[in-house]
Amino acid sequence: MNKDFFIQIISWASAIGTSIPLFFGVFRYKYLQNPLRWIVLLFGIGSLTELVSLIYATSVNPNNVWIFNIYQIVETTIIIIFYSMLTEVKLKKRLLYLFIVLFTIVSVYQISNIGSARLNDLSFSIESIIIVLLSILNFHSILKKQIYSNILNAPIFWINSGFLIFFSGNLFLHLFSKYLQEQALNAFFELWVFHSIFNIILYTLISIGFWKTKTSQI
Repeated sequence: MNKDFFIQIISWASAIGTSIPLFFGVFRYKYLQNPLRWIVLLFGIGSLTELVSLIYATSVNPNNVWIFNIYQIVETTIIIIFYSMLTEVKLKKRLLYLFIVLFTIVSVYQISNIGSARLNDLSFSIESIIIVLLSILNFHSILKKQIYSNILNAPIFWINSGFLIFFSGNLFLHLFSKYLQEQALNAFFELWVFHSIFNIILYTLISIGFWKTKTSQI
């Protein structure tokens, strides 16, 4: 198979794949507890963002990076709200809400500095670190409480795994993306296919999480 054709297929699968967890989330919506409904909202906005960016790129300007920079703020906000709803400690909740405010300020400032044509790598790196930490802490909490007889039947296991794999994997891509764009552009585009692969893994795990949903557990 031609390498360019393979990359194109993976990229398209990544772009339209966000609708798959959205479908499962809507299908199982009545069984979802409130935290998981925020994840459905996340993929609903993600699907809309992909559609808007495609229309903008084809009819207005090929450079649609600014749309994803804005989406990044929304994505971070929703995921942090999701994790805040999983904790009963008020101090932790307040710290997470404070981070949302600080992250938004930093992101807007960074976007104003780099312009609308560049990806906001700094904010994505910060987002990735925080969400990786939150997912690890959540796994620690799950193992400590031992509330599941079979953790593979718990939706939170699959959703948490999706976030952990996606953001830890893409963190390294964003950390080195600036260097690759300046020093080895061809390698950058080839390496960026892994971003699409991580997307597909995320969509798959989130979809499994929604499918595993029962009224008695998260």
